[in-house]
Amino acid sequence: MELNKVSQRVKLITKVTSSRWFELGLTAAAGLALSLILYPAAWNLALGGLLEKVVPTPIYNAVHELRHLWGIPCH
Repeated sequence: MELNKVSQRVKLITKVTSSRWFELGLTAAAGLALSLILYPAAWNLALGGLLEKVVPTPIYNAVHELRHLWGIPCH
């Protein structure tokens, strides 16, 4: 009987821990996506110009124009 309670607690802890890792992963992904929009030039520089080659030009330019509309300096 005692082993069953321990097993249930381990399952609960595992479930909570895995959901926290999932939340952490989502938070990290959201942070990366936001930084990609706010600082595309820094990402492009860090990736050696790869961002401009991978992302279609209209999308890259649209993000650039959004930054202008939001008042974020980029030049």
